[in-house]
Amino acid sequence: MVHGGGGGGGSGAGSRQTGADALAGSSAAGLARSPRLMAGFHGHGVLILLGCLLDYLRACPLPRQGPWPGFAEETWRLVAAALSSRAALLVLLPTPEDRAAVGSFGRHLRDLLAACVEEAWVRDEEGSDWHLAPTPPSSLSPALAGGALPLLERLLRRAGEDPAGPEASILHHASYQEALLPLLAHGKPLQAGALVATVTKLLRRTEPRELLRRTEPLAMMGEGVGAMGLCMAYPVLTRVVDCGEAALPDTASPSPGAPHAASPAAGRLALVLSLALPEWLPELSRLVRQAAAMDEAAWAEEQAWARRTAAASGGGGSSRGGGGRAEVAEAPAVPPVPAGDLGTLLKWMVAVLYHLAQAMVLADGSVPSACSDMGEDDSWWWGQILEASDVFALVGAALRLLDRRRPCPQARYLLYHLVSYMAIRLFALWPECAYEALCAHDPPSACWRPEAVRALGAVMRGLGARPRTLEGLEVMAECLEAWAAGEEAEELPEDLPQAGTTWWAPLLVPPAEARRRLGLPPACSSPACASLAGDSEAGLRRQQCGRCGRASYCCRECQVAHWKAGHKEACGKAAADE
Repeated sequence: MVHGGGGGGGSGAGSRQTGADALAGSSAAGLARSPRLMAGFHGHGVLILLGCLLDYLRACPLPRQGPWPGFAEETWRLVAAALSSRAALLVLLPTPEDRAAVGSFGRHLRDLLAACVEEAWVRDEEGSDWHLAPTPPSSLSPALAGGALPLLERLLRRAGEDPAGPEASILHHASYQEALLPLLAHGKPLQAGALVATVTKLLRRTEPRELLRRTEPLAMMGEGVGAMGLCMAYPVLTRVVDCGEAALPDTASPSPGAPHAASPAAGRLALVLSLALPEWLPELSRLVRQAAAMDEAAWAEEQAWARRTAAASGGGGSSRGGGGRAEVAEAPAVPPVPAGDLGTLLKWMVAVLYHLAQAMVLADGSVPSACSDMGEDDSWWWGQILEASDVFALVGAALRLLDRRRPCPQARYLLYHLVSYMAIRLFALWPECAYEALCAHDPPSACWRPEAVRALGAVMRGLGARPRTLEGLEVMAECLEAWAAGEEAEELPEDLPQAGTTWWAPLLVPPAEARRRLGLPPACSSPACASLAGDSEAGLRRQQCGRCGRASYCCRECQVAHWKAGHKEACGKAAADE
């Protein structure tokens, strides 16, 4: 890059820099566009060249202008060519098991991403908050033009099919997560939508034990197929909250009470979230509930072991006679193995509850949405998300976890607050649904214990909660006691404090509307589709249902599964209506 500035020395330096630009740029372009030339770089040759290119890219000061964008784009094309197929990737590796070379490539990809997203986040006028740049900055455009999003999706799909392969290891070192929001906000709609669909399929393949790993959510990549989907979903769910309200409004509200007009980047990101949240939240709720159940089972074993150990040590007294010796024989020598790390599960619980709390606010239709200006009420689809996520069971699982594990209130303030708020709002807005959810358990108190609700109230009192919140928890505990006894209960008032909405929530639209606005083709209609065939969702051909023409499928297996899951009846009804 040539910089202005006087003096012969400066001019000479600029000339040398320009020469380096031309040499490096032509090298990257030649390799990226010629597979035969790429094949000539065996072993670490491409890795060494890529390292040199990255040294140059990172050394250039901000803002990234001049030849930098074109040079960076060609570097992205070089990376994409190197990872275009498993055969191309193996050219880079002296042996398929060369973990050092794979790690180096992943770190190079991480550095390339870091260089390209440096200008994607800007501070607000007060300098206190970060928000997305309204248009793609000069440093990010090369990543988008060079295929960063399709490359990530290709790596995810291959790693999902082969978790022990080199692609999974590359993703582990690449730390792609930090760049996700800018890429989704500024990327091509088809590419962003395809990535969301791939992450959804990875989540469907995920086992709940992944949420009990002793690993930070953002460091889970490379630890199995399930961890890949989680590692992609977590930064989207959390970073979008961290950016704050300044992330989007750049003009005044068009009318009183209506949503703010969004910047192009924020508006696009809201549409991508409209695709992601309805698919991700039900899957993540399932995983959180199942992981919490695993922890509860492990906790029950721990309690039983503690009781047997206490009895075996003579805690029962001499009145038990020979029974004490029997207890000694039955007592295990070592305590049961814990289900896993509770900290990871708690972080996921906060992330899922936070977004479902937003859904609860919008489900009652009291907050204007992006469809309000068209005279449409889209609150129904928020209710569908809550139902698909089994929000009553999720909040009940969170309540039981807080009651049995008692995590530090100061460290887990947000979790305690979310559980309190959601429990109260669920009982206040949908008392019939709450009663049905409780009666599904035998006894009802096994789901939501009044003692657990009162214990939560005591914690919230210590945290300085509002009197109305404490009142709501007490009324709810009394309601639970009455229901457990088969008696009528007092309903909670509906005018309890309501959570505020984030900047992006009112901009969300139903998934079908989001697909229409983004110009995306129909997704596979099977709700259980987890196929990772091909390099991208964008390139898959969909086959429509031959009878109704309203459902589309990516493969025969999905069509059969959807038919058996209920489309047979829906399809016949649609044909009859026509």
